[in-house]
Amino acid sequence: MPSYKFLEDITWADLAFRAQGQTIEELFKNCALAVTEAMVDPQTVAVKEEVEVKLEAGTLDDLLYDFLSEIVAIKDADGLLFSQFDVRVGRKNGKYELSAKLEGEEVDPDVQEVRDDVKAVTRHHFEVAKVHDGYEAQVILDV
Repeated sequence: MPSYKFLEDITWADLAFRAQGQTIEELFKNCALAVTEAMVDPQTVAVKEEVEVKLEAGTLDDLLYDFLSEIVAIKDADGLLFSQFDVRVGRKNGKYELSAKLEGEEVDPDVQEVRDDVKAVTRHHFEVAKVHDGYEAQVILDV
C-alpha cells in the first residue's frame, strides 16, 4: 500500500497530499504514485511503455519538484500516465541526481478511471523533510 494521503478540508489549494518513505527513493516513488492517483486510478494503468528520466538539482526539494513536474509534462506532451516507478537518487559533486524508469501507457478514458487533469505541481507549501523514520513531503497540485 503506498504511503501517501490526500489532505482534506484545505482551502489554500486545489489538491494536496502528504507522502512518506523510509528512503528518498521510496518517498519519490510514493509522491509519483500520488500524482498519478490524482489523475487516474493507478490500478487501471497497464505497463505498456517505458520512459527514462534523468534530472539533477541542488536540493532534494528541487529534485522532487522537477521529477513530479516531469511526470505532468510527459502526460501533457505525450499523453502517457504511469503506474510503476523505479527511482534512484544519488549525490555527486554537490548535486542530487535522479535516474528513473517510468512504466505505463497512453491515457484512454475508455479503459482508465480518469479523475482530475493535473496542470502543475506548485511551490506553494511544497516541502521535503527528514523525519525520525525516513522522509516526508507535502505537495500541492494545480488542477
